[in-house]
Amino acid sequence: MKLNEIVGSDENKILDRLKQAAASNESNLDSEFIKLALSDIKSKLKAGWTPDEIFNLMKNIEDINPSLDETTALKRMKKIRDDVEARLKNE
Repeated sequence: MKLNEIVGSDENKILDRLKQAAASNESNLDSEFIKLALSDIKSKLKAGWTPDEIFNLMKNIEDINPSLDETTALKRMKKIRDDVEARLKNE
């Protein structure tokens, strides 16, 4: 069974975007990362995150963007989480 046969459309699109982002940063995603990312993606979608919000958060992960400074990555991810939490709270 292929990954796209067991993964929903949104999950598959997010994974594809993450793979493209990793490739543009000369990074390869191993199968263990993909399993963990898929679990996180599914969880966030169920919690009300949009595919763009999930991608924007995850593109800051070291596996996706290893050249990004950790402090910068953490600040970006915190802002995204805070923005999503505020949006979900107001819905």
